[in-house]
Amino acid sequence: MKNFSSKNLGKTFCNLISNKIIQIFDNTEQNLTEITVTDHGNFIIFNGWTTLKENVNISDLINPYIKSLNGERSINIIDLIVYNSSDKKQTKLKKVYSYVSDYSLINICEELKTIDSYDLTIDKKNNVVFTNHDLSSINSLKEYKFINNNQNFPIISDRFYGLSSFNYEKLYDFYIKYICYNVFEKQLSKDLTIYFEMTDLDKINYDTVIFNIKSERKMTSLTWMKSMILDLFKLDKKSIIEKFDFYELDFEDELLNPLSGQWSVRDMTKEMVLF
Repeated sequence: MKNFSSKNLGKTFCNLISNKIIQIFDNTEQNLTEITVTDHGNFIIFNGWTTLKENVNISDLINPYIKSLNGERSINIIDLIVYNSSDKKQTKLKKVYSYVSDYSLINICEELKTIDSYDLTIDKKNNVVFTNHDLSSINSLKEYKFINNNQNFPIISDRFYGLSSFNYEKLYDFYIKYICYNVFEKQLSKDLTIYFEMTDLDKINYDTVIFNIKSERKMTSLTWMKSMILDLFKLDKKSIIEKFDFYELDFEDELLNPLSGQWSVRDMTKEMVLF
């Protein structure tokens, strides 16, 4: 693996470590876990909880991986993860998802390959790039306004990468991105907000699922689009897990390459027939 420093990778460094810890936990036994990785510069803190009954010496297990990412930088680890957490059964889920078509990201990422290291966040809605690097030479970013984003410590990992694969929130976060990707690839809309609620995760039907959508830049009616999504995309967790072999997914590649998202499977566009 290529060496990266947390200064260059910023939040990605924390997300990679969080993702690796979840892999270690998920390979131990079925569990519910929510953790964060916080980089304070000279030390890293692992925080959160897990239903794993036995403590895992995560510092020893994760250290070689951190060194492969980090190169020469010396980092101390403080592990505050609470084990054997109970009363964590998931029965409901309620979230709002909002995505914008990322067609222009293809060109952006291709150009970024010519740079040794970079760390940036792209706000497509407002045409803003947050970065602490000079990316003015990237033609695909010419229309964006640059805002200095010096990565002052602490840096905290994103919630998604700190959730176990057995956590239904992570499963549906992933699946909604897959749905949006196919809608965008069919060019039915350029933005999509999904209001998603399940009142009973063990019983998926029209009585337990609330699913609404909103789009400002659409090519068809919202009524038709909503009906099409509910007809084509199965929302029960068993179907999603089997389709993607979800428990075996590793999100490291998409963290290092924004174009390699494992949710970017273009397999439903032919079924989206306009009437």
